[in-house]
Amino acid sequence: MVSDAYLGPEKHIYAYVDNSGHSLAMQFLEEIPKRSRAKYAHMFECHAKVGLSGLRREQHRKLTGRGQDDLFEYKDISGKSRLVHTLERGNLHVLLYGFTGKNEDDPDPGQILRAIRVRDEYFRRKEEIEKEVQRSRFTGGRGRKK
Repeated sequence: MVSDAYLGPEKHIYAYVDNSGHSLAMQFLEEIPKRSRAKYAHMFECHAKVGLSGLRREQHRKLTGRGQDDLFEYKDISGKSRLVHTLERGNLHVLLYGFTGKNEDDPDPGQILRAIRVRDEYFRRKEEIEKEVQRSRFTGGRGRKK
């Protein structure tokens, strides 16, 4: 079974949940074959416990290209699937979006664009939540100051 969080001394890995309570990454993991799901769970556990040294080079890489700053992918070669995530604050990895495809080397540009949109949504929501927390602290937790 795949968890929505993997916590280890090296990395913390979470699945992003949007404002409607939906996680594209978790949906992807639930829909792929059991064998692929187990491979991803193993990759997450290794990465959380020992960092990248626990993964083979072809299982994890940084995406390169325009707009793909701070995007990485976990890759199940036999299952022909990828799970895109972003890195935040050094050891926090946020799973964003997964997809399957036939191309082993380069993912479909349309899939990458969708991952970029999900990443941008994540950072936008994170910023909104942080602002709301600051307002709450400023007003003593009583809502917005009038």
